[in-house]
Amino acid sequence: MVEIELDGKKVEVAPGSMVMDAANKLGTYIPHFCYHKKLSIAANCRMCLVEVEKAPKPMPACATPVSPGMVVRSHSDKAVAAQKSVMEFLLINHPLDCPICDQGGECQLQDLAVGYGKGESRYNEEKRVVTPKEAGPLISMEEMSRCIQCTRCVRFGQEVAGVMEFGMLGRGEHSEITTFVGKTVDSEVSGNMIDLCPVGALTSKPFRYSARPWELQRRKSVSPHDSLGTNLIVQVKGGKVMRVLPLENENINECWLSDKDRFSYEALDNADRLINPMIKQGGEWIETDWKTALEYVAHGIRNIRHEHGADSIAAVATAHSTVEELYLLNKAMRGFGVNAIDFRLRQSDFALDGAVTPWLGMPIAELSNLKRAFVIGSFLRKDHPLVATRLRQAVKGGAKLSILHGSDEDNLIPTANKIIAAPTDWLAALSEIVSAVAASKETAAPAGFENVQAGGAAKAIAASLVAIDGDVAGAVLLGNSVLHHPEASKIHAAAQWIANATGAKFGYFVEAANTVGGHLVGATSNTDLFSVPKKAYVLLNAEPELDAANPQQALAALKGAEMVVAMSPFKHGMDYADVLLPISPFSETAGTFVNCEGRAQSFNGTVKPLGETRPAWKVLRVIGNLLGLQGFEYETAESIRDEALGKGVLDHSDKLNNIAKLSPSAASRSEESGSQGSGALQRIADVPIYFADAIARRSEPLLRTADANAPLVRLPSQLAEQLGVKAGDTVLVPAYHSPSMIPPVLWREAAPVFYRVGPDARVDLDDLAAKIDARTRAVMVTHYFGFAQDMAPIRALCDARGIALVEDCAHAFIGEHAGQPLGSWGDYAIASSMKFFPIYEGGALVSKTRSLDKVRVHSAGAGFEAKALLNSLERGFAYGRLPGVQAALWLPLRAKSALWGMLKRGRKTPAKSLAPDSSDSSFNFDPRWLDKRSSLFARSMLTLASPARIQALRRSHYERLDAALRGLPGIRPLHAQLPDGACPWVFPLLADDPETLFARLKAAGVPLTRFGHPLWQGMDADTCPNAAMLSRRVLSLPCHQELRESEVDWLVQAVRKAVLA
Repeated sequence: MVEIELDGKKVEVAPGSMVMDAANKLGTYIPHFCYHKKLSIAANCRMCLVEVEKAPKPMPACATPVSPGMVVRSHSDKAVAAQKSVMEFLLINHPLDCPICDQGGECQLQDLAVGYGKGESRYNEEKRVVTPKEAGPLISMEEMSRCIQCTRCVRFGQEVAGVMEFGMLGRGEHSEITTFVGKTVDSEVSGNMIDLCPVGALTSKPFRYSARPWELQRRKSVSPHDSLGTNLIVQVKGGKVMRVLPLENENINECWLSDKDRFSYEALDNADRLINPMIKQGGEWIETDWKTALEYVAHGIRNIRHEHGADSIAAVATAHSTVEELYLLNKAMRGFGVNAIDFRLRQSDFALDGAVTPWLGMPIAELSNLKRAFVIGSFLRKDHPLVATRLRQAVKGGAKLSILHGSDEDNLIPTANKIIAAPTDWLAALSEIVSAVAASKETAAPAGFENVQAGGAAKAIAASLVAIDGDVAGAVLLGNSVLHHPEASKIHAAAQWIANATGAKFGYFVEAANTVGGHLVGATSNTDLFSVPKKAYVLLNAEPELDAANPQQALAALKGAEMVVAMSPFKHGMDYADVLLPISPFSETAGTFVNCEGRAQSFNGTVKPLGETRPAWKVLRVIGNLLGLQGFEYETAESIRDEALGKGVLDHSDKLNNIAKLSPSAASRSEESGSQGSGALQRIADVPIYFADAIARRSEPLLRTADANAPLVRLPSQLAEQLGVKAGDTVLVPAYHSPSMIPPVLWREAAPVFYRVGPDARVDLDDLAAKIDARTRAVMVTHYFGFAQDMAPIRALCDARGIALVEDCAHAFIGEHAGQPLGSWGDYAIASSMKFFPIYEGGALVSKTRSLDKVRVHSAGAGFEAKALLNSLERGFAYGRLPGVQAALWLPLRAKSALWGMLKRGRKTPAKSLAPDSSDSSFNFDPRWLDKRSSLFARSMLTLASPARIQALRRSHYERLDAALRGLPGIRPLHAQLPDGACPWVFPLLADDPETLFARLKAAGVPLTRFGHPLWQGMDADTCPNAAMLSRRVLSLPCHQELRESEVDWLVQAVRKAVLA
């Protein structure tokens, strides 16, 4: 240890420590801006200058190493004079905007200016101004003139987040912090840079100008999201959560917070909140009081048990529920004879139930000190952001990280060894590592592993895990994807053997805030609750359509149930639930979460429940009493916690166990075994970071981030080469488009590039030509609303550049341009017959110049054929067409509906879809339907229908609408006139106030559409202002051939009334 004297006090610190460390140990405050205990030393603010005896000038305390006998004075006249000079220098260009600054009241610069700043400035020159920057939906960079270039934000990105998203440009007075050109800040822990900023340069965009810090009440809480159990400070004003900040806890979250924990509070006041009990009667939802709703629930559950038995009831929860909630749900259901209870909705292998109670297997803080780690099946950064920061810290300290996963995720952590394998090959990869570890340790491999040959990567992982120098801290850690794996127990057994053989700790990251707590209270059963449908379901914080391993199966089971009770803070399940009970989110209730290390952390509500919302433990207590059960006389959440976990017990690690009595089983890779999986595609899907729970998936700021973009299908590079598409190829797509146009491009692993259109949706030929480059494979051109593009120059441009032209005739199945049929200008044309003919499905691929002989299509089956016919008829009946046919088919159709409902209720597994989602107005793209032929009914209609009749009637209806509506205030037709040869799909109307008009027309029952609303994620006004304008302002009215004269008259009157209202 080194002893120094600081302000007359002796202190000992470790060799290599800085003067600032000695001051911190003594509790002596030295003013500073750039210094932070978790970041590297920059010493560029100079605010921490101190006087060091025998030194010729003041020295920065943060960057001056201690030496034996050093004498330091932090508050001497010389030190204070230097500190005041630095403060004067920092304030030269700082704007005097404290009264409107969000940082005011908690600003480090403001506080130090009081003690070290002058009463008036000697600087009379013009202050510099820094241009505002755009950093994304979470961080505001509107007032960068306040920045003092401390570089905390830059260092945080490099050292903690693992990605440099901020940097400094310029020199001297011209220095400024900025993002990379055209990039936003997308790190999952980016919000910490707001806390680190000592001035008001980086502020919270959602919190901006909403409250002053001194108006806020501060209350402690615990994160309801991932398994870390992050400690929070919830700041409240007027009964509303205004902001969430980290509560420092070195053993758990240090001083950091993930963006999910920080910004998810925006969902707590979401319009989607359920604030009154609701009951469905006659297909309609009505609000009711708690007494009626709870008696209805108790009566319904009691009747179902009486008629079908307790085995016909299931309780479904999530691990985001508190210990108290899960304990009472479990107690109530089991007391009523119901044993089907679980919160592990994404799990499919239950072989370890009763043998393992999963947990981290070590204190969280130990992750930072590991020297070797093997992580299996984890989207590490997104599933556990703050665990990733600790492992990143460990690797910086010399640890070796090895990964086994299904996709090559960029964890932003230097990785020593990596095996990327299909999920079905994870056990085979672990088998190789088992064999390699046994060889390295010169011990016998488990039975069955004698013939397993380890590859190079497996040997490297084994070598990194085997402790050569004795007791080296190591861990084998299983991620969420292992828990979700259908062979989770076999993977567990192999990983457990590796950990035991190498002396490493063994554990699970576990999935959510209270996964461990759910296991401790026994809220589990060893089966999938939806594989065998039940007659009744009780849902606690669960949204199975988003939370279950098999959402289609879960939905089928819920829709087939006689009664579904949904307890949730949000409105959901309106199509399958029978009762909605509004329960409090974590901010409005008291409860306990047990984190991944087995630490129980209790918290109280921070605001009063919204509306008629009630804490779930109170709701379950009343249900228990109404069901006639004993032991439901609880008065407080604490009494439930004490009964569930034991009074005063915080550490529950002694009750947790990762060790199963299982022998590992060997497996070989699919290409070696010749199994059915060889060469087959396997889907690897994560649970997106902001879609993992009900609160996060409703936070608007989080849903505007890059991590909340719509999921994309990506292909391995080898498969893409087989398909003839190279990574980096592009397809030019109009900026004004349907979102359904983009997924097929991405499916081929090409990239869409948007070209501009004019205010009338005409192709901007100059911009199209400018965007063609060596990577461009094709151009897509859309004939919007049946109005043809000027195809001759576009055809000439594509021929000159040697690229394919694809005509999108979805709006123009019939029509011509310059005497030539639409669809004959391109190398290929695609069309949607269902937009022009009274059919349920159907499309076309045609080519005038290319052979389509290699395109093979076949029937999608009898179920599809029947559905195509019946849906077309039923849609006609819904609009009052074919009354004679409807009368004749009334009884068969009713029988069909009853039989179909009975089949769905009795089905144990979900059926394959009978038709593509696009037939039901979805933008989804499913490549399984690429080789399926249109139905016989649809093809017959195309043969029998008269194109001339269709075109004549559509033109007539269009012209009637044009004549009647032209000149009305606030609207105008998109096109000045209807060209000869055009067959309009709809009548496109340009509205000055589209939202108001749309709402009025929908309320009046007008069947209108909004093409291109919304556009694909990332296509905004900066890319093409006209496309953004058209997407927002164009409303389309029907003008199809089957409209009656009276219907056209009604349509005109409805529009006139809405416009003139």
